[in-house]
Amino acid sequence: MTKLTAKEESFIKLMKKSPEHAQRGFRLLLERREDFEIFFDVLQEECFFDPKQNPAPQPADEPGYVRIPYWAALDYLAAVAKRADERHDLLLANKVMQVVRNVSRAQEPDGSDRDNYHTWRMFADILGLLPTTAVTKDDLDLIPIWLKSRYDRSLVAYALSKGLLQRSLENEQPEARSKACVILRHCTAIEWVDETSYGKTGKKPMTIVDDYHLKKIIDHHARTLGAKTGRNACKLFLERVQEVFGHVEHKLPSWLFRPAVEEHPQNHSWKSAENIFVVGLRDVLLGWLDHAPSDARAFIKSLLQNELEIVRRIAIYLLNVRWDVLGQDYALLLDTANPFDTGHLHELYGLLRNHFAEMPQEQKEATLEAIRSLPQPTKGEDRERHLRHIRNWLSALVGKGYKPADTWFQ
Repeated sequence: MTKLTAKEESFIKLMKKSPEHAQRGFRLLLERREDFEIFFDVLQEECFFDPKQNPAPQPADEPGYVRIPYWAALDYLAAVAKRADERHDLLLANKVMQVVRNVSRAQEPDGSDRDNYHTWRMFADILGLLPTTAVTKDDLDLIPIWLKSRYDRSLVAYALSKGLLQRSLENEQPEARSKACVILRHCTAIEWVDETSYGKTGKKPMTIVDDYHLKKIIDHHARTLGAKTGRNACKLFLERVQEVFGHVEHKLPSWLFRPAVEEHPQNHSWKSAENIFVVGLRDVLLGWLDHAPSDARAFIKSLLQNELEIVRRIAIYLLNVRWDVLGQDYALLLDTANPFDTGHLHELYGLLRNHFAEMPQEQKEATLEAIRSLPQPTKGEDRERHLRHIRNWLSALVGKGYKPADTWFQ
């Protein structure tokens, strides 16, 4: 511990007189740009970083409302975290991290967390300011505490995105990169909430982080996440897609929830969780595929045989947009139980329209045979629908230089 002068010790004691004195004291300490961190130990010894100092919500003037006071120590802790990183001072970094742990895990007498969204947001910032080695994977399990706030969650997610998540992906160490997946796992957690639609009550998936901020995080990081963490990121988003589309509330065809895997005007903006996780899985796979095609290809082949329609559709979409890498796996799709199921129409139609002409002769023949093998209906109306269904598929093949398809379409 740095030995303070008598004047400095008197200053610290003055800070203890009231919250206002503490606030002014922290502000004055930060004005000492060269050595403000030397006060950390004595401030800790004097309990300025004690969990009880983190303000709880206070009743507001208007009944039924609360105000959330800002903890005066937060800016000082953030500045010390940044100083520790600049000077590669792991000892100081660990001291700051211990404050974050202690305050985050402290509970009220009734067992609840002390909910101060300012503190949680600043702690998320601090994780991104500290040396990455000072933040352990166990420390990332504090994130769910911060994301349970009743007052704001988006600020925590934003702070993690621009800070620790970004730095983890920029780090070349596998241990650091793996933290990115842990952060995303926490930020993509799902809650099922009651929803009434057309007079019926059901459950609707809601992401724990609001859809606007979570979409921005995924749009910004997904490709890099796939390239840097590969299988781990893809498994995470596959689990989220399965959690949403495999739920009992999603028994209907997947296109009713997400009409197109790509960005498309017909996609439903109000289906936020469905959209976010389809885009997330799509983009991490693209990032992985562009970075390590052989590894990603094996994973994508397994998706072609997945029990969930939406997962197969994502895989078909990838075959289409990365045909040069995945085109040879089209044969595997033809070997699945029902490749020309109506649920695959949008993505498979696009693939055939774009690539049927360049397929080898045997794949063209197998494609036509698969269409011929579609189950024949028994009722008259169903037969008409069946014929329209076949013509839909054939319309993707005509004019591609394959006479049997052209003849059949006529």
